[in-house]
Amino acid sequence: MRNWTPKERQRQRELIIQHQPWTRSTGPKTAAGKQICSRNALKHGQRSARYLQSQNKLRQTFINLKSQIVNSNDCPDKVINELVELHYKSRDIGDLATALRVLDLLQSLYL
Repeated sequence: MRNWTPKERQRQRELIIQHQPWTRSTGPKTAAGKQICSRNALKHGQRSARYLQSQNKLRQTFINLKSQIVNSNDCPDKVINELVELHYKSRDIGDLATALRVLDLLQSLYL
């Protein structure tokens, strides 16, 4: 980063005030354009409250299901291992729908 001297800073300030670049700024003018631009910083949505809430709910459901399966004697270890693996894979947003379908299937088969 450049270190400005007070003299350089003052000169730059005067030039910017004279030039007034903010009067010719481009950007959204319509309501639709402003709405589109408001989402510019959104990259993936994986930090949104809605996504985190669904992940926490899914994680808790996996934990509950795992404890129920572990407590039942007729469930093989393979199923438990797959359940744990699926729990970790479900952290990716692309696997969320698949994880929910498999969770429903496991619940119907083993409980």
